[in-house]
Amino acid sequence: MRESLTIEIPQSYLYYNIYTRVRCVNNPGRGGIGMVFLNEDQEKIAEHSKSFERETNNTLEYLALIRALELLNYKRDEKSVLFSLGNEGVIRQRKGINRVDNENLQKLLNSLREEEVGFNNVKYEKASTNEKWSQYAKNLARATFK
Repeated sequence: MRESLTIEIPQSYLYYNIYTRVRCVNNPGRGGIGMVFLNEDQEKIAEHSKSFERETNNTLEYLALIRALELLNYKRDEKSVLFSLGNEGVIRQRKGINRVDNENLQKLLNSLREEEVGFNNVKYEKASTNEKWSQYAKNLARATFK
């Protein structure tokens, strides 16, 4: 497993927009997560990627969200986070619209909810696959295979 934090994430911002994307070869299979941290002016302030030996796409989606919140570990009560991700199913599961039938995914969803505790606000939206930062995060996830 390889993890790359190319820029230390500044903890001084009150608002973060985080684009997350995952890549999985053979589902389940070798995979990677990529994320880009933006400030309130939509400027890149950090990026992060990590590879995994054998996971599913949905598992990687949850792991990316959890890891992003873990990295924002200072003065959580003052921070608002907007996640922009490619998987609408995960968003619908987090909002309680879709049920989670898989036991492992339910555990990850519970972990995500626990990680959200203490933040001022955490929201989720579907990112267009053509958006600049969505593509950037996707390329970070792909680069974990090199």
